[in-house]
Amino acid sequence: MSNTLQETATLVRLTAKHWSGIKVDERLTDNLASTHGVTNQEAIKVSKKILGKDCNKYFRRILNQFRNDWFYPMTTAWSDTTTEDGKSVSGWRLCPNSKLDALQDKVNEAKESWDREVRGFINEYDKNVADAKHILGTAYNSEDYPSKDELIRKFKFDWEINLIPTGGNDIRLNVSEAMMTKIQADTERRVQANIEGGIKESIGGLVDLAEHLADSLAGYDPKNKIKSPFRDSGFDKLRQKLENLPQANKEIFGDIKEVNQAHQKLVGVMSKINDIDSLRDDSDYAQSKRETISQGLKEASNELNDHVLGSMFGGGKDD
Repeated sequence: MSNTLQETATLVRLTAKHWSGIKVDERLTDNLASTHGVTNQEAIKVSKKILGKDCNKYFRRILNQFRNDWFYPMTTAWSDTTTEDGKSVSGWRLCPNSKLDALQDKVNEAKESWDREVRGFINEYDKNVADAKHILGTAYNSEDYPSKDELIRKFKFDWEINLIPTGGNDIRLNVSEAMMTKIQADTERRVQANIEGGIKESIGGLVDLAEHLADSLAGYDPKNKIKSPFRDSGFDKLRQKLENLPQANKEIFGDIKEVNQAHQKLVGVMSKINDIDSLRDDSDYAQSKRETISQGLKEASNELNDHVLGSMFGGGKDD
């Protein structure tokens, strides 16, 4: 493997955690088990929200918005999500180096929102605990609540950056030449497998979205908009994917010709949409335009499915 990928892309991963505010209540569990004659204590557990409410929905919102709007669209898959020290850690993903500074800016923005939410949560903590006494009644237990110092350590939002492994001569190991050859070969196989996984995720997601929009437009009934809707957000997501695809293809996927061709076709199709609302009109012109755009999306997605996913993985996105 050449050093091209190491020169054009970098590994990144997101690490985020927040306090759940949920605790198993052993006393309530025992009471419930006794009431219902449960003989195996492992068969039933009573959990409670110790603040009497969902205390982390705003943290989930920040995390999900960052992942869905920026982190996933600007990167491609590399390795699966893992669990470290009891928390979920995003798998490593590949970011084109041309996008790295922009992604750093988005991380900083999200972290600023996250930290501001943490500060507000800590400031309101004493009040929320006092309120929980009334909400939980006899289920309240003062020993359930961590101190503010303990609590603040339960929140984290950060990312890591790492170099792509090369398996080359920079590995300083006292091993035989045969073992070094094996290390290099194994590393290259893993890298290639990860690249192919990233292609399948990125292109497969693009195909799925384009096909969904094509079907939504084809099945749209302006006289029954509620039962056959198509949403602006779907087109926004497609535009975002198309914006990020050229860099990913050039800097990660190996500049696949068919990806570039399909990208150009999809961009051309999307350029025909000046106003999404006009596609919802009950007119012959709107009907004709919906059909044209639907057909264009379908043709481009078929090309990606057949000539990229099909040729690389033997059968397309569904296999």
